[in-house]
Amino acid sequence: MATATRQVELRSQLPDVPFVCAQINPSAIIEGKPETRCALLSRSRDNSLSTMAWDCTAGRFYWYYNEDESIVVVAGDARISIDGGPEQVVGIGDTIYFPSGSVALWQVDAYVRKVAFLRKPMPKSLSFFLRAAWRVRLMVLPLHRGVGSTSLG
Repeated sequence: MATATRQVELRSQLPDVPFVCAQINPSAIIEGKPETRCALLSRSRDNSLSTMAWDCTAGRFYWYYNEDESIVVVAGDARISIDGGPEQVVGIGDTIYFPSGSVALWQVDAYVRKVAFLRKPMPKSLSFFLRAAWRVRLMVLPLHRGVGSTSLG
């Protein structure tokens, strides 16, 4: 049986990619003059997933999330309050999840850089269908590969 190979790019450090200005809506800025930049690092074929690098200078502002976003802080630190909850201090190596529709209050005292993993939300009906189809595939697939096989390749 022929096996198709895919080329996968592995990176151990942030690539040297060009950052572009990503302005904060002026009405969302509470204090300071925060300047933000971002760079697209990767995107899935169907555009539902992407990886971005983002950085920001000092300021206090609201950020509105229209996609699910998980981040890893790679430089600097910030204080963040999600949907009016308690303030959390995040620094290098910390991770945080922002569900689609949430609002975060960011306080950046000097500088922060993050790598963000974004996922476009899927309608619940489609999500239910895909989970059900995947479960059926997991139940049926081993029958075609032999007893006890768990390979999904």
